[in-house]
Amino acid sequence: MNSNNWREHAASVKPLIETGREWLPLVKYPRDLGFTKTIGGTTYAVNSHFSQNASESMLRIILRWIDNGTDVAE
Repeated sequence: MNSNNWREHAASVKPLIETGREWLPLVKYPRDLGFTKTIGGTTYAVNSHFSQNASESMLRIILRWIDNGTDVAE
């Protein structure tokens, strides 16, 4: 893969398992990641916000947590 054609390569990649979910492209600043989920009689609304001034992507943060053994369940 030529490093200048990453968008073309990403568009050609097919998932290993077809889940029927809408495909979300890999982007540095995701949009529209908000969703709602109803559990019992309560509807939860989740909205995500990403700073374009951040020096680290969300993927990099999660990988760092995994490398450090960070317990995110607290």
